[in-house]
Amino acid sequence: MNEKLLKKFAKWIKKNRIDLSQNPEELFKLTKLDLKLNNLSKIPKEIAGLSNLEDLDLGYNDFSSFPKEILKLKNLKHLNIERNKLSSLPSEIQEMSNLEILEIDMNQLSELPPEIGKLVKLKELNLFFNKLSQLPKEIGNLRNLIILNLSSNNLTELPDDIGFLTKIQELNLCLNKLSTLPDTMEYLKELKELNLRSNNFKHVIEKVKTLPYLTDIDLLAENKQLNNKLIEYVKNDNVIDARQVIENGADVNYKQYNFDQTQFTTALFEAKSIAIIKLLLSCKADPLIERKIGVKETIKVWETKGDEENKYETFLSMKHPYQLEKFVKSLKIKRK
Repeated sequence: MNEKLLKKFAKWIKKNRIDLSQNPEELFKLTKLDLKLNNLSKIPKEIAGLSNLEDLDLGYNDFSSFPKEILKLKNLKHLNIERNKLSSLPSEIQEMSNLEILEIDMNQLSELPPEIGKLVKLKELNLFFNKLSQLPKEIGNLRNLIILNLSSNNLTELPDDIGFLTKIQELNLCLNKLSTLPDTMEYLKELKELNLRSNNFKHVIEKVKTLPYLTDIDLLAENKQLNNKLIEYVKNDNVIDARQVIENGADVNYKQYNFDQTQFTTALFEAKSIAIIKLLLSCKADPLIERKIGVKETIKVWETKGDEENKYETFLSMKHPYQLEKFVKSLKIKRK
């Protein structure tokens, strides 16, 4: 135990008002550390003192570059750095050789380094909602991968080496620009779920359709049903399922009209928590969509409907509970 490092890390915890023990012995024993939603942009090098750490969550922060300080955490198995501002990954990521789960979704990655292929223990890789236009052939070295989520990127093709991922069971490729799949996909004998929705496919190669365990191939699913599900989950403040349907192709700006088509709502209009708002905005929900303000009927239905008849509202201008209102104002989004 490096007590000097741990004491310095404890000071950083106190300075950043993080709800965590500052006792060096307890810090040393930590195997899981949750630092999400702390507005962090840097991590102190003293985090290396947490040598027993296996699970680190840095999601929903302000990292614009990959925090190389965490490369010293040699026992790390699960790294979540979703919903930050990463535009690239360093080649040194190969040093995190014990990683089994890597979540980098909702960032700004335009490419992956070839060294990603050195993370041979990876079982789950989540790259949902980035800006990837291609994958390095080294992706085929991740032969223990079971789950690969590449939805909501700009992929136009997959490398033939994808066929080496022979243990993969779930592959999400929806919301890309794919029109074909490599013939090597026929070697993915363990594949159970394949999501191809919202691409440019006209058909899927026959050899993929006949994979022995493939029970769910989603190519032309009904998007309206997904979109309505998203709004339902947002109304119920269900972040996990809301995120899942977005990953599967739900439109965050879908307008759900009432029975007589006189009023509509979107997922953002129904948001009831900061977590839901952050998720939707991360996925490009438009806070400036206008809708007519709901009219309050008078007792005499033939009378005029009041001053609100021709008024409009957006997510930004509508009334929110105090905490949400405070958060919405902190976003500093320019109104029309």
